[in-house]
Amino acid sequence: MQNSDAVESLLEKAKPRAVPPPQMEQDVRAAVQSEWAAVSGRRSRWQTGRNVAVAATVLLAVVFALTSLQQTSMPLIEVASLNQSAGTIRLHSNESGTIAEDTSTLFAGQTLQTGTDSAAGLAWSGGGSLRIDEQTRIEFTSNHEIFLHNGRVYFDSFGASDYARFAVRTEHGLVTHIGTQYMAEANDSGIVVSVREGAVTVTGGGRDQTVHDGQRATLSGNSQPAITNTSGV
Repeated sequence: MQNSDAVESLLEKAKPRAVPPPQMEQDVRAAVQSEWAAVSGRRSRWQTGRNVAVAATVLLAVVFALTSLQQTSMPLIEVASLNQSAGTIRLHSNESGTIAEDTSTLFAGQTLQTGTDSAAGLAWSGGGSLRIDEQTRIEFTSNHEIFLHNGRVYFDSFGASDYARFAVRTEHGLVTHIGTQYMAEANDSGIVVSVREGAVTVTGGGRDQTVHDGQRATLSGNSQPAITNTSGV
């Protein structure tokens, strides 16, 4: 059996519940293979047998460490479910960077990206609904908050049991609300918030701004928010 085969055989005996970070696994495998090569390359029969036992102990310790790490990892937190979609929708795992095959259930730690002429409708786990416009990228940071990197989202708190905790965070500010329907759009220059019903508060850049139903607020940098009236969003 080759050195790499021996390592793979022993590591596969552990049945982890989650995959550790790729770089950590690569570092561990490299260290184990180096140790295996060091002890198996000595010619003395007695010494070789003793060193092989040491190597086996090291390998088992690594397997135990990996298994313990994976078993004590934080459980997945479900934040929403996908109930409508059109066009290209990509869901990435923030930890591994891989594209998730199952997009029906969304978890904290994932990022959703819509393409051109694409859209998505989510049922939020705490109640309410979230619509995601085309060319929008959002990160699910927890079961009550998203990070809007760019693009536009629309939140409706109808049916939400814990709606007051839902928030949209951007680089330019944090949008929170009290029972409402509103739209938030983030771009390089700032954030635009339009409220259809209720009220929202935008904080960031050293200012707090409350936006009421029928209003649209444009906030950019440290300048004063521009408030305009609108018939709806």
